Amino acid sequence: MKLRTRFFIMLGLIVSGLMIVFLSRLIYAHLYVLLPALDLVQIALIGILIAAVGLAWGHCTIRCPRCGRDVDWR
Repeated sequence: MKLRTRFFIMLGLIVSGLMIVFLSRLIYAHLYVLLPALDLVQIALIGILIAAVGLAWGHCTIRCPRCGRDVDWR
């Protein structure tokens, strides 16, 4: 898999997770009919978890294109 593909997967997960967090109030209003046990905080936590998975994906899969070692993030 190319470096660019890995980067866009990471970026997509982070952006989608943050969108869920910021739109959790709207999502809660529509999902309350289907899942009344689901709370507003739980929806926001799901979004935070998706964003964290995106960060973990980027940290684990993005490597140096020349040598293949971990990228020094400092």
